[in-house]
Amino acid sequence: MLVEGEAGVGNSRLIREASIELAGERQQVLTGFCHPLREPFPYGPVTDALRKADLTGRPAFPPTAGALAPLLPDPADRLPPPPEQPADASGRRFRLLQAVRSFLTGLGPTTLIVVDLHGVDEATRDLLLLLARDLPPRLSLVLTYRAEDLPPGGTVLGAAHRHPPGTAGAVIRLGPLVESEVREPASAALGPHATTALGAALYRRSEAARGRRRPPGSGSRSRWEGRRSSRG
Repeated sequence: MLVEGEAGVGNSRLIREASIELAGERQQVLTGFCHPLREPFPYGPVTDALRKADLTGRPAFPPTAGALAPLLPDPADRLPPPPEQPADASGRRFRLLQAVRSFLTGLGPTTLIVVDLHGVDEATRDLLLLLARDLPPRLSLVLTYRAEDLPPGGTVLGAAHRHPPGTAGAVIRLGPLVESEVREPASAALGPHATTALGAALYRRSEAARGRRRPPGSGSRSRWEGRRSSRG
């Protein structure tokens, strides 16, 4: 699932509420963040998420998961010994992908969330692209991003990304609140003191603040604009 929305439009709130609901269904919810660093740490958002996994009562992981041990020092004692690293870079990337898949498969029902993917490093993007093409059983992948912060003409996972056949997916695009939606929380908080004039003033202020955040030329979208797909 892809969640697109400009800064301040509600991406974080949507993810937070969904995480609470998923946790109530006895799923592990692992969240990693892409930080706006000049030189992001390779695989940082993924290792940030995986280190939060609850390994209580989990069966032994397969040997391929041992390649994660150097990247996850805290739970390294629960992982197999690291295998010998391939000499070439492509072999090391493939070994890491195998390790991530093995680890996530061993966790059982899990949702992996990566936030602010517009700021992701190239190594992490490639890893997520390969993971999305062949999702482990019982894994859901959720990626959030701001389209206005992607390179011109770019897509969040790069031009090579295609929706995998046989999986269900969705693209959720969050847009700004309309005036009536701004009035609703004001009415809930202030009751009869939330006049129409107050609602209009709050809406104008929210639009002004949004205009300061939004880069020139970016368009306006409705609150929800979703596209779902499922192929067999």
